[in-house]
Amino acid sequence: KIDKRQGQVLVNNGEGKFKNVTALLWPMLPAGIVGTSIADYDRDGLPDVFLMYGNGQNRLLMNNGVGQFVDKTNSLLPRILDKSTHADWADFDQDGDNDLLVINTTINKRYQSYPGETCYFLENDGYGRFRKTSNRELPAESAFRVYLLDANGTGIPDAIILGRKGPHYMVGLGKWNFSVETNKRFPETGPIKNMTFGDINGDGFLDILSVSAGESTPKLWLNRVK
Repeated sequence: KIDKRQGQVLVNNGEGKFKNVTALLWPMLPAGIVGTSIADYDRDGLPDVFLMYGNGQNRLLMNNGVGQFVDKTNSLLPRILDKSTHADWADFDQDGDNDLLVINTTINKRYQSYPGETCYFLENDGYGRFRKTSNRELPAESAFRVYLLDANGTGIPDAIILGRKGPHYMVGLGKWNFSVETNKRFPETGPIKNMTFGDINGDGFLDILSVSAGESTPKLWLNRVK
């Protein structure tokens, strides 16, 4: 099924006005997009687009150099049928390219690397071709959002994943290695709906402001680093 209204490309004319050039620059796509992650995935200096689908195969659109986005899903992404909710990019293996962490409520069992798997990495070969990289440190529960940050100043991305049962905190050690420190960083914490980051106390490290469903007052988490 094709939804002609799937996504729009609006070009800024430099004066704050936008022109809809979707028909010229954007391919026809299946319905069901729930989010995007924009980055340079093939190291050509141009932004590409990873599309998350709420039920089915995610897609990868590559910038062809003249602003048009070409659907390269079949040649550059592994086939994985899942119910994605969010994704974000970082160089998880420190090889100079942008990888992806994909968050889902479920993954079709045929594409799971282990029972209960709901989240996975997509490892970039440097040219925009990805392969699935599983990691048992990721939460084995329905997850809804991921936040990537360098919380401890090591230059290696850490990850906070919001799941059905609560947050899941992973300290990046480099080369796909992580240390799960949820109990240490978020003791006795239930589900969180959303969060944002900033250096609240001016110590040079990111702190967290979180909001939970059913609570009228947000929580402030000061980063103690160690």
